[in-house]
Amino acid sequence: MTLAELRGDRHLAAIAEIVGISKSYLSLLENGKRRIFLDIAEKLGLIYGVSIDEILCAYKVCRMSTSCQAEINASALEQPTGTG
Repeated sequence: MTLAELRGDRHLAAIAEIVGISKSYLSLLENGKRRIFLDIAEKLGLIYGVSIDEILCAYKVCRMSTSCQAEINASALEQPTGTG
């Protein structure tokens, strides 16, 4: 499960306001492009009704998918092109 899945149908801006962060920062967290701080993870856990462990696992899924995509993009750039 990802952070976005934990958020469900709740509005990004509403959650961000409750947590005290910008909606763009929350979006970046959900997409694995920013590091999560413990206080933010705690607040998200309270809002979503899950443990901090579940928040951190969901965040890890986001980070893994981002790093996997980066590895795929990097390996695609390294592939020799067949000319000739």
